[in-house]
Amino acid sequence: MADEPPRPAFARALASGSAAVGGLLAVVAVGGDPLAGWEWVLLASLTVAIGESFVPRLMPGVHLSTGSGLLLAPLALLDARSAVVIAVLGVLGGYLVERYRPAALANNLAVTVMPLAVAGVVFEALGADSVRTATGVLAFAAASAVFVALHVLLFATITSAETGEPFRTQTTSMLRTARVAMLIDFAFAVGLTYLIAQAGWAGGAIAAVAAGLQLHGGSLVARANDQRLRAEALARAKTALSWGIISALLGTLDARNPNLARHSAAVARLSRRIAAELGLSEHDQDVVHTAGLLHDIGQFASADRVVVDGASPSPEDWRGIREHPRVGYELLREMTEFGPVGEIVLHHHERVDGRGYPNRLAGDEIPLASRIVHVAEAYDAMTGPGTYRTRRSSLEALKELRDHAGRQFDPAVVDALHRVLRGTDHAFRHSDEAHYRDELDVERRIVDQRMVARP
Repeated sequence: MADEPPRPAFARALASGSAAVGGLLAVVAVGGDPLAGWEWVLLASLTVAIGESFVPRLMPGVHLSTGSGLLLAPLALLDARSAVVIAVLGVLGGYLVERYRPAALANNLAVTVMPLAVAGVVFEALGADSVRTATGVLAFAAASAVFVALHVLLFATITSAETGEPFRTQTTSMLRTARVAMLIDFAFAVGLTYLIAQAGWAGGAIAAVAAGLQLHGGSLVARANDQRLRAEALARAKTALSWGIISALLGTLDARNPNLARHSAAVARLSRRIAAELGLSEHDQDVVHTAGLLHDIGQFASADRVVVDGASPSPEDWRGIREHPRVGYELLREMTEFGPVGEIVLHHHERVDGRGYPNRLAGDEIPLASRIVHVAEAYDAMTGPGTYRTRRSSLEALKELRDHAGRQFDPAVVDALHRVLRGTDHAFRHSDEAHYRDELDVERRIVDQRMVARP
């Protein structure tokens, strides 16, 4: 089922309504008199406002880094109604300094006031009026846990309504991003409140230092999270750009030399089947498919001269052919998603006896994926249409591969190819149905899945 479209008006109404309900709970469902200790209310409000103003946000649209301790401590040290007033004044003060968008203000009030009012109801319902006792500490911890849980659920609900993304996705994203900070906030809230209750002014001074350190820690967490999100966005952009470049090159290659494009498609398809036969993981099969599709990308500059109408390459062509693995490697290594494929492309003409090119690697020094592409490439060059050799039957090609196994080709890969071809039809064995656009569609799905899978 497709995601519902964003509903910003509904999200604003939901946020405003939640904040209003929280305020109503503070008026009718909990006790306290904010005017009785107005100097403490103003001091706490100023502290929260400073936290709201100078600590970055962990998630768009809501501050998480002010610290639950600064919001929850007044619940036990003053009263529930005063705690709600402090939260409202603190959030409004932060807004006056930062001047962020009004919709975010409604969100911040909603995810602060409503959970705090409900936490006050829980604290009073448990019959605790002080955190100097073990019972009071447990009651306050329960109220704090309710606050954190409602904070997460309400934030996810409002953001889901605003963006149209599923509620579950929003909840998972928030927990992944801020779970450590929320656990620290929870412990800090309980510890801060107990310290002040036990030690009075001395505890308050220590708590002030601890609060500053906690806010600084929240700032560092937020900054690190912001850098991570930026890095992920940059990686996605680089992936999309890399895919666009590769797709354009292959499209041009298909227009200039359809035989070479068909050959690349056949090698990609066959390489993936061999990789699966060898028991490689789905991810490794994807990588091998990509390498097979791009193994001759280094021939792009000379595509008009290679594998044309059965004509044998000239000595000059052969010099260019021997350079194409390195050219392909240089082209691919800087691209986000195709960099690892560059190593496979670089070595796909190495021989297991060490007489290949460009680096004369031998045996297991050659990446397995490169050995797979080498066998698939050689098989299609012998059996596929439009090659520069006399077209051979599947049996003839397999016999030649076996004759050179252990010297030019990996015997295990040749055996896997034999098992893949067993029982397939003529069109598959001779790549008559291989088409570059079909394999490019497969590759596009692979790249899309990798982009979606990024956290």
